[in-house]
Amino acid sequence: MKNFRLETDMIGNRELPEDVLYGIHALRAKENFPDHTAFPYEWYKAVGVVKQACYETYQTYKKAVSEKFPGKELPFPLIPDNILEAIHNAAKEVAEGKYFDQFIVPAFSGGAGTSINMNVNEIIANVALIKLGKKPGRYELIDPVEHANVFQSTNDVIPTALRVAVMTLLNQLEETINLLRMKVEAHENTHRSDLRIGYTQMQEAVPSSFGKLFSTYSESLSRDWWRVSKCFERIKALRDHGCTILLVTHDTTAVQNICDRALWLDAGQAKRCGTNVAEIVAEYMDFQRARATQEDVPAAQEPPVPGQPADAAPESRQIGTVTTSSPRFSNSPAIVV
Repeated sequence: MKNFRLETDMIGNRELPEDVLYGIHALRAKENFPDHTAFPYEWYKAVGVVKQACYETYQTYKKAVSEKFPGKELPFPLIPDNILEAIHNAAKEVAEGKYFDQFIVPAFSGGAGTSINMNVNEIIANVALIKLGKKPGRYELIDPVEHANVFQSTNDVIPTALRVAVMTLLNQLEETINLLRMKVEAHENTHRSDLRIGYTQMQEAVPSSFGKLFSTYSESLSRDWWRVSKCFERIKALRDHGCTILLVTHDTTAVQNICDRALWLDAGQAKRCGTNVAEIVAEYMDFQRARATQEDVPAAQEPPVPGQPADAAPESRQIGTVTTSSPRFSNSPAIVV
């Protein structure tokens, strides 16, 4: 006879098999969304990478709070070390691809990724409970929201994880292109002097060589590698709109941890990623300082608008209540104030 556990949400109660790692939120999402397409495995692992980075950031935050307010009673509780270690280890295992069979939310679902985030939160919470010798579902000890989702928002975690997943795949694609290009270049060198007939419109035309033929293939692959490299550069700037991580920590720690925790990054790529993030955060902090002091930020020079005199004042851009011309923040809703 199969045993069940009872979980509760704002809608009511549901019974789940007592040994499953997903919870009531994931179950309702599976029932609510009719799609049966499997969720991308790479994206699932990337969510674990992001959450692992968040827990490491929380460890740093907790240490800083303890050092600044030693022995003082705080107005909010800090997560105990044993729970923090348990959810960190659980997130690490998710990042390795474990427990994917417990992810039941379909690939196509609504809610901006909330169900995706909650399914992973429930897996992490229940795995952590097992690591501490407790049964799944004991959320009064480790809660999927209060603990597994600490310092996070679905709007931060899911888009960031998607970028980490895409970067992982781009890295694999780049390696494959370079491997193929090496093979083609080897054939180019081997058959550099081997003659062949060049064809035009399926007809024999001019003399050529196999070396030239493989050279054109190599050139095409080089352009493909360049395109992938440019995609890699563009996509590694995290698109955190009103980001919970940045707004809470006000530094690059959490974002840098995401870069460091992506196991596909070599040392050079991690350094470039950290520099990129630092630039973004620096611009954001400049923006915040301008907002706090209500100082005008000098407008950038822009080409004249057709039909407008060349000496006319450029139109101001508004973000919330602040006029700014920051190229990274002026044209997008990335910073919500």
